[in-house]
Amino acid sequence: TGTGTRQRVGCMTLSRPKVLIVDDSPALILQLQQVLQHLGVSAEAFDPDSQATTTDSGVAAIFVEVLQSRSNGFQILRKLATVFKCPLILLSGTGRASDTAWARQAGAASVLCRPITGIRLVQCLQQAGIKLAEADA
Repeated sequence: TGTGTRQRVGCMTLSRPKVLIVDDSPALILQLQQVLQHLGVSAEAFDPDSQATTTDSGVAAIFVEVLQSRSNGFQILRKLATVFKCPLILLSGTGRASDTAWARQAGAASVLCRPITGIRLVQCLQQAGIKLAEADA
C-alpha cells in the first residue's frame, strides 16, 4: 500500500505502517513511539517547520499534539491538511468537546486523548484505516 516499511518474516513480507508524531515534548514522543512500535507501527518525530512537507509518501497517519510551547496544534493540523492526504490525529490531554470540534474543523480524522493506552491507540488506528498485524493488535 505504500504506507510504511517492509520487513521479511520467514517466507512472507509484512508491511509495517509508518506514522509521524508532531510534538515538542521528547518524553511524550518517546511514550507514543514505544506503544506504536509494540503494535508493529514505525513512528518518527516530525517537525513541520524544519522538515520538508512536500510529500506524504509512505505516511499512514500523523499524530499532532494540541498543546505545544512553540505552536498551536490546530494551526499545525491546518497546515498539514493542505499537504498530506493521510489521516491526521489530534492528541489531547483534556478530551474536551471543544478540542474535538476544533480538530475536525482543522482537518483531523479523530482525536486521541491522554493517557494513551494500547487499546485506545489500536481503536484510533483502525478508525483511521490503518491495518495492524493480527498478533500485534
